[in-house]
Amino acid sequence: MIKSRDLRWLSDSVRSLYTAQTVAEFSQTAIAALDAHFQPVACGVEELGHTGTSYVAHALRLERPLPADYVAYIHDHPAIPLLSSLPPCLQLRETAGGSLWEKTDHFNGIARPMGFNDQAVIRAQGWPTTVTVCAYSKKVFTDTEGFLLRLLQPHLAAAWQRVSGSPPHVPASNSSSKLRLLVSPRQEPIALHPTLQAILCGYFLEWKDFQSLPEPLKAWATWVQHELRKGVHAQVLRAFGIQSARGHLFVRYFPVGDAGAAELCLIERPAGSNLPWVGGAAKLSTREREVLHWVAQGKRDGEIAIILGLATKTVGKHTENIFRKLGVSSRTGAAKAWHPSIRPAPEPAAK
Repeated sequence: MIKSRDLRWLSDSVRSLYTAQTVAEFSQTAIAALDAHFQPVACGVEELGHTGTSYVAHALRLERPLPADYVAYIHDHPAIPLLSSLPPCLQLRETAGGSLWEKTDHFNGIARPMGFNDQAVIRAQGWPTTVTVCAYSKKVFTDTEGFLLRLLQPHLAAAWQRVSGSPPHVPASNSSSKLRLLVSPRQEPIALHPTLQAILCGYFLEWKDFQSLPEPLKAWATWVQHELRKGVHAQVLRAFGIQSARGHLFVRYFPVGDAGAAELCLIERPAGSNLPWVGGAAKLSTREREVLHWVAQGKRDGEIAIILGLATKTVGKHTENIFRKLGVSSRTGAAKAWHPSIRPAPEPAAK
């Protein structure tokens, strides 16, 4: 069950992570955050090749010394087969199965001598190598602790990307994306991720105080909170919805524990994600469909660049690809191909 001190720890940890300027500072901050809340027997920031053949420890904090031959046991780690598709956060005993893990060389060669009974593996980087922040615990991690670590994971990944210059982990493309935001009893965002902040700014253009939710969203969340106190179940309460140039954003409210906090589930459907079948038939990418949507609305490349957060030259290249794939030579032709019933804005006169 989430408590107020858990929320304070998460907020403080995220704030500290984003102050790190180097890999060494990131490692020190990440280890300190895990130490402060979980009191593990060991913590580390570790990097592995996807086959498990290469291993680098960026930082380790140990209560007991590692066995001299510990590297020989790493290949037997239960997470090695998962490295190419490692989830954001896994708990080793839960993932591997306690009795099965205890029969491995990894458990008997490393875990038993060091005195840990479970390991939390948090992904900071998924490509080209896997970087993890790990906490080794004497006890099995609880569901609440696992939940907190999953909330911390995107911030660890963002902070690592910033200090290491590595590319971000990009999930599989979908027509809609689902994001989660933890808020305090006073509707204050806890550990607001930069990506989520940017998305919300695209719907709430006047929002400047990032220590609080945008006013329309805050008013809705407060209303839901009051209804829940009356005994109305969250699932039957209406969702929050808003539309902007970015697309459509839908928000649902789920209470967390008894401290009054909540998790907001945000589902974004970008503009152009529901384009007619012609986009799929022409094998347009998701981004090209978004650009085509705005071309059909009469927007110029510069305007589309602002809406989608792209460079104007990039939009121009997407437009060229759209023309080629649709077999047209003008914006009017592209708009007609997108949907014959649409009457596109007239082309500007040639100068």
